Amino acid sequence: MKTCKILLLCLPLLGCNGYFEKKAPSLPWAVIKKGEAMTAAQERLRQANPYPAALANVTEDRKNRNLLQRQVSDVRKISVDRCLASTPRGQDLRANPTASITAIRSSDGALPAEIVVAMRCNKAADSDQLVLDLQARIAGLDSLEDQRRRFDQDLAKKAEQALLSATENYATSNGYQLVIAGDASIVFNRNKAVVDVTAGVIEYLNAH
Repeated sequence: MKTCKILLLCLPLLGCNGYFEKKAPSLPWAVIKKGEAMTAAQERLRQANPYPAALANVTEDRKNRNLLQRQVSDVRKISVDRCLASTPRGQDLRANPTASITAIRSSDGALPAEIVVAMRCNKAADSDQLVLDLQARIAGLDSLEDQRRRFDQDLAKKAEQALLSATENYATSNGYQLVIAGDASIVFNRNKAVVDVTAGVIEYLNAH
């Protein structure tokens, strides 16, 4: 009984000395690998905020765009070849394309006839309805890609803000007065204390 009374008397004194307060870190500052923590923040937000349904088929859309682009090239080539084959000058160009393409302008400034034919054939290929239809589909996929880019940029801004908030709250809760992004400049640590709080901040971020 006497021992219990002594302990009860000591409790207020221990409390006043901060005995029951959270132990302060061995150093008032810490470092964080911001790139690693930022990746964790973005992954967490990505899981909570996936692409809308219209933007979800990223791999398939990009594969289809490449396929459409190849189809445009193939259709244009067929159209140009057909056009060149239909004119004598075009036939000459097909037989010796390098000589015609690199021909120098004549003295009166006019382009060689073969070049004129080639320009007309390429212009006609660009106006081919199938080419126009394929390019319209490519433009639609490009629009989806632009929307994804804007979505990702907005997500990155939110992740940055979430990381700053988590770092501030973690530092405040653990008694750190300063958190530095990166540890490359640390070449001496007298107390050999743990100064990297990346894992702690990520854990805090995921828990809140």
